Amino acid sequence: MKKFYSTLSFAVFITGILMSGFAGYGQDTTPTIPKMKQVSTRGELSTISVNPNEGRVNELSSIKISFVGVSNLSLSEKSETFPYMEDEDGNIIYPATGTQGNTLTCSFSPAITEEGTYLLVIPESFCILDGVRFRNTLSYRYAISSSVNTDIIFSAPEGETVTCQSDFLSYFVLEGGLSGMPLAGKPLHYVLTDDELYLYNTMTINPYGGVQTESYIRGKKIDGNTYRFEFPQAVYENFKNGKAETWYLNHLLTAIDQDTQSGTYSINTNENYADFRIEENGDVVWINCPAENDSSTALGMTDEQGKWTGFANIRSTYLSFDAVVPMPPADIQQEDWTLTCGPSNNRQKRDVKVAFEDNDVWIQGISKSYLPEAWIHGVINGNYIEFDPFMGECEMIGQYLFAYTYMTKPSEKRDQLKLRYYKNENAMTSNHDILINPNEYFYYAVEYYERPELTKGSTGIKSMVFDNDEIVSSKFYTLDGCEVSDPCNGLFIREDHTISGKIIRTKIIK
Repeated sequence: MKKFYSTLSFAVFITGILMSGFAGYGQDTTPTIPKMKQVSTRGELSTISVNPNEGRVNELSSIKISFVGVSNLSLSEKSETFPYMEDEDGNIIYPATGTQGNTLTCSFSPAITEEGTYLLVIPESFCILDGVRFRNTLSYRYAISSSVNTDIIFSAPEGETVTCQSDFLSYFVLEGGLSGMPLAGKPLHYVLTDDELYLYNTMTINPYGGVQTESYIRGKKIDGNTYRFEFPQAVYENFKNGKAETWYLNHLLTAIDQDTQSGTYSINTNENYADFRIEENGDVVWINCPAENDSSTALGMTDEQGKWTGFANIRSTYLSFDAVVPMPPADIQQEDWTLTCGPSNNRQKRDVKVAFEDNDVWIQGISKSYLPEAWIHGVINGNYIEFDPFMGECEMIGQYLFAYTYMTKPSEKRDQLKLRYYKNENAMTSNHDILINPNEYFYYAVEYYERPELTKGSTGIKSMVFDNDEIVSSKFYTLDGCEVSDPCNGLFIREDHTISGKIIRTKIIK
């Protein structure tokens, strides 16, 4: 039975571990957190990023909104409503708008600098994605403030910086209950000084939304490679109703909310600290963290009154990682090749770049949507080219991306990407599929290409736009990630694979 985990999911799509003891946690306590928007259009999910991110900013001169996987973004000339910015007093400001590629830019001249809370609204049908109207309204909230909470550590002192990936098990309030998800592959780091350890972005709950603290917590060396982090430590500013509130990291224990008589977390006042150890391989682990199915204790955030905000980790491991982006030598000759992939009844072609140097091989363009400029590096071994999986960091979604072979039969697992190499014919092939995955540990899949074939020579096709991106296969999963062949009497995740290689996930009721 295959396990399926999806980080490409917003609230209702998260593959959760629902915990019965927290089912009554009230919706009124759910914090207001800026999120990356993920909405449904044309029967699929569109992932949308915004720059700058929602939250505190110094000023607002321009806001850029990008639609992942969209080739051409245009604006409706018939729309009766246009994007607008509303301040906390209800005053309206209309920005100038323009597009480039898949990005909408809203510009303000002069820049907005007055302190306060602002809401940008993009009305439905204003944007046209590859010729199809985008029938969702988008909104983004910002707070302009000159004050900065000096208790939050935004910069670590000089020291040894180690690049890491996250291996977290995060819990958060969702639809009146508590849900959990493993979070792997998030770019992190830590800084080591003579007697202190600084961990960055400790409360990273969901890479496509939710909390990104983007601050450090500080620990003091107590023994060998062990560091103690005393709490509370200020880690995050949450904006709600136009006001900033500081959130603090604490060691938490399960408790009963006296107002609602439902499950929650409270501060462990007797032992409000956590010990982390640096392993020989460079990993940083939380010592004596709870077992995977034990939520009785956690590291989580509370507000200024000590009330749990709805976000916690029961596993917080920093996996050291040599994040060297593959890149061919600058003076190497790059050749035009054609990548052909897709089902047998609708094979699609596009251009990629290939470079050779002795037994080293580089390919650019395996990822079509998320990292089209990225290279993968492989080594010729006999009749095969074996590739290192790491491709680089996709800043749009805040994840490392990796290329793998997806072994659909018989093992149904991810494996190292290998291509059969026909040197004399200038060709590479695989009987298995290419999977672009946002981490090394779980099957998430942001891109998927069936039975790839690479041949020397250009098609002239740099990108593909599908007017009818047909679904060619579907699978079903329970909310805890188990694949089922005949879903019935419950809530399920449907995973559709399209001709273009997209993977579309939808929450359904059978």
